[in-house]
Formats: sequence, C-alpha cells, structure tokens
Amino acid sequence: MKPKTLILAAAWMASLVLVYMLPRPDGLGAKIAEVTRLAGGTTSAEASQAGTGAVGAPAGGGGAKGCVPAAGGNSLKDIMTRVRGMLRGSAMVNPSGDFKAMTLLAEIRDQDLLEALKMAEETANPQQKLLILTNLLSRWARTDPQAAMKYAEEKLSSQGTLIQMGKMGVVTTWAEQDPEAVWAWYQKQGTEGAGGKGGIMDREVALMAIFSSMTGRDLDSTFKKYAELATVEERQAAFTGIAQAASDESSRNRVMEELAKIKDTVEQKEAREVLLSQWALMEPEKVAAYVEGLTADERKASAGAVGQALMLSDPKMGAEFILKNGDSDQRAENYATIIQTWAQQDPNAAGLWLGKQPQGPELDEARSSFAGFVQERDPESAMEWAKTITGEIQRATLVFGVYESWKKTNATAAEAALARSGISAEMLELVRKSAEL
Repeated sequence: MKPKTLILAAAWMASLVLVYMLPRPDGLGAKIAEVTRLAGGTTSAEASQAGTGAVGAPAGGGGAKGCVPAAGGNSLKDIMTRVRGMLRGSAMVNPSGDFKAMTLLAEIRDQDLLEALKMAEETANPQQKLLILTNLLSRWARTDPQAAMKYAEEKLSSQGTLIQMGKMGVVTTWAEQDPEAVWAWYQKQGTEGAGGKGGIMDREVALMAIFSSMTGRDLDSTFKKYAELATVEERQAAFTGIAQAASDESSRNRVMEELAKIKDTVEQKEAREVLLSQWALMEPEKVAAYVEGLTADERKASAGAVGQALMLSDPKMGAEFILKNGDSDQRAENYATIIQTWAQQDPNAAGLWLGKQPQGPELDEARSSFAGFVQERDPESAMEWAKTITGEIQRATLVFGVYESWKKTNATAAEAALARSGISAEMLELVRKSAEL
C-alpha cells in the first residue's frame, strides 16, 4: 500500500471499527448507553450486567428459535428485526440510526451470538448484513477469537467483502484483548492467509490493527516485533498502526526516534508522512504548526500526505496547507485534489471557497470536478460552473455533459440553459458527435 492509501485506510478503519463495530461499556458504548438511559431506553451497560451466561464460544441459546429473551428483555428475533429497521436506508451514513442499532445489538447475550449470526446471514441488504455480522463477530472475538475467525472463514467464505470485514472485526478485537496471541496467529498465516489477496482486510490492514493495539500497551515490545517484519509493505502497514495509536506527545516523540533509525531514505520518508498524517487527523493545528518548523524541502515532501489528512479533519485548513506547502508547478492538480475531497464532505463550503480563489486557468480541473460532482443535485449551479472553464473544448464538453444529465429531469430548463451557455452551435455539434463515438 502507498502512504496515501494507508492513511485513508487507517482513517476508515478507525471510524468504522471503533465506532460501528466495537460499542463497549467502558468506552463509546458507555456514552451511547448513558444517552439511551436518559432517554428512557435500555442501556448496553444494563444489558451486559443481566446474565450473559458461560464465557467462551456461544452455544446458541435454548428454547424456541429466536424467542430467547436477550439481556434487555427483548427476544433475539425482536432485536434483529428492530436493528434492521434502524439501519434501513442509513447505508452506514446515518450515525444516529447506526449507533442505536449497535447499542441494541449489545443486548444480545453471549450464549445467543451464534444464533444471532445465523439470523444475520439471512439479512438481504448487504450493507446491513456487513454491519451486523461484523459487530457480532467482534463481540464473539472478545471471548473466543479463534472460534470467531473460524466461523468467518467457513461461513462467509463465499460472500466476498463480508469475509474480509468479518475477519477485520475479529482481528481488531483480538489484538485489543491479546496482542501476543494475534501476533502469533499472524505469523502462522501464509502470504494470503491474514486476509486474502485483494480483500479489504488484507495483510496490511491486519497489521495496522495488530500494531495499533500493541502500541498502546508496550512500545518496546512493539518495535521489537516491527523489526521482525520482512517486507517494506508490512513495515509501512505496521508503522501506520503504530502512528495511529501514538496519540500523546511522549509516545509520538518515541516513534519519531524509531523513525530516525530507518536506514532506507524512501521508506523513512513514507513512514514520516504516515506519522504526520495520523497526527493531523487527531490534532490538525498542532501538526500544521510542527510542519511550519521544518525545512522547505521537508515541508514540500510532507505537503501531499499531511494535506490530505488535514482535508479529512479540517477542509479549510487542509486546503490552505496544500496550497501553501505544495509544489507550485502542480497548483492546478492541487486545486483539483482539494475540491474532489472537500466536495464530498460539504459541497456548499467547497463551492464558496473555490469561488474566492483567483479565477484563472489553473482552476479549470477543479471547476470541472466540482461541476461534475453537483450536476445531479444542483444542475443550475453545475452549468454556471461549467461556463467558467477557460479552455474552449473542455468548457463545451462539460456544458454538454451537464445539459445531458439535466434534461433527464427537466428538459425545458436544460435546453434554456444550453442556449444561454455561450457555446457556439458548431462546437456543440462537435462535442455531440464526439460523445456518440
């Protein structure tokens, strides 16, 4: 994995795993539970105290299938039905619905997890199934990670992404519980055994989870294991996990010391980018100030990776950082990168910022990206942005593209906007014929 990919993977893993998959009484789960309690609902903490049965592999419960009361008094069947309802339409972008669903899943007793997994496998919506299965497998991994891993490998082997996500949930929880054991498991795997070739949880992501958990326990032991890794790719992934967990100044300084020991200059540079990027996700203002104190060459080398991380935590700061510290010869590309990232988070803010920049040819790629991004939700604005492109052929192509999209929902408005676009009939005909090829 390249540093940028690792940075995004780490951010994604942290948000998805720690928020969606691992609600626990002693962390985020406790906070959610308290809100639920104040609102008059059943809390995860109460659920966890209400008789969880034997510790170990879930036995499947007793009585009629799906009718065994869970810790909060709801039957397993009721919980699964309500969870699917809470997740309906959220597609992992509605934190409120997802948090409530994960809190409700915490009511399932340990001995009923196997039955719950079987019911989850029958979920039709793939995104709902992914969240539910991964949550349940993570729960199981707290008491019997090897059994949970075996279940994921055997029962989900034909379900593509699900097996990767399920195994990632198991590895992450296992690493938090017993990093030495999961490290031993990892070393026994073949070249594809820790996740599968091309899967979301490939060996690199597994290493990120393992080393992130190790770092919070014992840095000396962590770096000894880091030294045992044979490939650059493994070391990059492990270092990403280390950087992710180095959340205080003391541990970060220690990681900096270890970073300086890396002999390969390219590997050292990429490791530095990863560390600074992880820092930027947690403390954007501090890392921006730190980079200001670096040499010009060091700032330039860090601009891309750190800027991308800042865009995720503070888009405006990230945009300013990229433009200030990036290569001046790549300014057009930098503008496009900023808009492509920012528009996905807040298109209105991204558009306002873009409109305040010096309106020259170097903004053409950014304008084009922005117009393409908003053309379905706001075709009128997209057309106005398309008309600002300075290159004649690019402007005509984009105007025609917005028109083609717009006319599907409002042909009259689209035709009127095209007539006012200022694009000559000859150029439009050229673009139209080109599109037909």
